[in-house]
Amino acid sequence: MVDFVGIGPPRTATTWLFENLESHPDIGIPAKKSINFFNEYYEFGVDWYVNSFHSVEKNQCIGELSPLYYGKPEIPGRIANHYPGTKMIMVARDPIARLESHCKLVNSLKGTNSTLSHVWNSNHYLLECGFYNKYLELYLQHFDRNQILVLAYPEIASNPDSVIKQTLEFLGVGTDYKPPKKDTRVGFSIVPKYPMVEKLRQIAYRSLYKAGLSKLILKIKQTGLSDRLRKFNSGDKVSRFSDSEKIELREIYREDFSAFQNALGVCVAEETYMIETDNSLRSSRSG
Repeated sequence: MVDFVGIGPPRTATTWLFENLESHPDIGIPAKKSINFFNEYYEFGVDWYVNSFHSVEKNQCIGELSPLYYGKPEIPGRIANHYPGTKMIMVARDPIARLESHCKLVNSLKGTNSTLSHVWNSNHYLLECGFYNKYLELYLQHFDRNQILVLAYPEIASNPDSVIKQTLEFLGVGTDYKPPKKDTRVGFSIVPKYPMVEKLRQIAYRSLYKAGLSKLILKIKQTGLSDRLRKFNSGDKVSRFSDSEKIELREIYREDFSAFQNALGVCVAEETYMIETDNSLRSSRSG
């Protein structure tokens, strides 16, 4: 039944991808972006998962995008056990830039302003999501290479229409569709001035979904009210990784990232993150 699954990782424009695909007439995606069945609700059984797609048409290309599937070694086998023929969509972003964004998101959700190094050192799952080659190889143990589409995050920013066309061709649906969402900055993170306001916003969305009002959620998103509320409630910006932190993270990711880029023939590294452009960074590491 499920034709495709977006596996993440988090903070790689998966919300942008979701909002572009959900309005395609040949694609059926639940209004709630992330079902999180294979990581959070697996014990509920596959019938629960199937019921999550009750709002889509059977003749559509049916799928979902749950970025939190990434970084968990048990997920590929679970998906293959139920849907061995399904297709996977992954988006690769510079792992340090991705981690920085993920740490900011955690601060945003908690309403805190912790240092980014403290955030990922307190939750190593955030770091784990940047090991692309490790998890691609795990998926390849269960799926053929032609079942996995790897999109490059820099291409989303520079040529979004081409990325959408590539995705539609992979899914086997009409490519004449014109995507409505060109802005890749969809899931922005904030440190809320009023944490309770942000928590109530999130509770409201979850409550509407549980009440079966997924179409109302979509209409609210389309008005832009939720984004405007978040921007109004945005407090001070959190810091970025320091130069020394970037050096540390380059060493952590270097071997896996090099193997990933060489295997796929793509470059997703960004300047000042995985690409060293400041001579002081090089001399600092060598010293």
